[in-house]
Amino acid sequence: MKRGLIACAACVGLAACSETSSTPSPEPAGFADRIAPLAAERCDGCHATAPGGSMAAYRTARSLVTPGKPDESLYYTLPARHPAVWGDAAGLVRAWIEAGAPE
Repeated sequence: MKRGLIACAACVGLAACSETSSTPSPEPAGFADRIAPLAAERCDGCHATAPGGSMAAYRTARSLVTPGKPDESLYYTLPARHPAVWGDAAGLVRAWIEAGAPE
């Protein structure tokens, strides 16, 4: 009976470990090292000379962000009109905003 309980506990423990390690949460990106280069490459072809300024400038980006709320942040949602803008980096930008949009 003891062996059965130990084996069962070991299986439950392994399942719990594999469950948590298989889905790591994305590490929040810093603006200068990860977000600004994306914005410079994908946005500033048109927006660098726009009245609001470069999307790669933290001051501009931060004015379009509601910290912790990517779905309410124009910096994240506005590129919906230009779907290829964030593309594969959308999760990175979302994580940055969810983390409070750190500089």
